[in-house]
Amino acid sequence: MKESLDVSIFKAGSKISINVTLLGISFVLLSFIITMNPNLFSSNFLLSVQLILSIPLLLTSSFIKIKLIENSKKNIIWKRIVFITFTLAYAMILNVMGIFLGLFANLSLSLIFFSANIFMALIYSFVEILEGDEGFLSKFYKDSFFILIIILGGVLPVLNVY
Repeated sequence: MKESLDVSIFKAGSKISINVTLLGISFVLLSFIITMNPNLFSSNFLLSVQLILSIPLLLTSSFIKIKLIENSKKNIIWKRIVFITFTLAYAMILNVMGIFLGLFANLSLSLIFFSANIFMALIYSFVEILEGDEGFLSKFYKDSFFILIIILGGVLPVLNVY
């Protein structure tokens, strides 16, 4: 039992470290925009909103992970909130980077970036399903949520659909 608890604590700590790294990326991107082109905030509302929202979403995800470490009881509601806040924040950061590629490089690079992220998420899920770590339906819903955020918040804006 103690070994299982140690593994859970290690995994949670690793996930919190990922959140902190992504939080750092968000602050770097925010600083980059403020330094290089603050008008980008007013000219690209969706980029701005996603960048700004990624910060509290990552913080919330981290705080809940800490709460789950402290209280080892399995609480499905808290775990779902962690999944939603992390996935939203992660996808929003990817969207911001993809939109940057579209604005400062070219459309093709941006679409390659989005496609690679979607493809790698699907490969990861496929392997998890094969290993029996998670069921198909669960991964389908999780991946659909992630891909929907990428398409609505990144791909369509880069294609100037809205």
